[in-house]
Amino acid sequence: MSTQPVEFKEATHDGTTTTPDVATIFAVMKAGVRYSARELGKLLGIRAPALNGMLAQALKSGALREAGRSADNRYWIPTAEQLAQEARLQQRYWWCQGALTGYEEERRQFRNLCMLVRR
Repeated sequence: MSTQPVEFKEATHDGTTTTPDVATIFAVMKAGVRYSARELGKLLGIRAPALNGMLAQALKSGALREAGRSADNRYWIPTAEQLAQEARLQQRYWWCQGALTGYEEERRQFRNLCMLVRR
């Protein structure tokens, strides 16, 4: 893969420019490699703030992962191994994802009360 920026801006008839879509962003990314918005902007040849909307859209779709909640967020496409690991973890903890009822709810309340008294 070349390190030259890929230029995707095209001028329209009214003078505005179009930015790449989500598929174009995925085309320049390698699975498992983490990129900042600035690095993705350099690869695509556009400024990082222009990517924010498309990155948010890709995050909502679940095809892209994000680490961090600051100016240097890292984005990546998960590998098949990472997806399999996530699936195993979801399957492993399926029992604790719903609302507790009956005995489990009483145990949770008792545990919380015990932890409150410890302080």
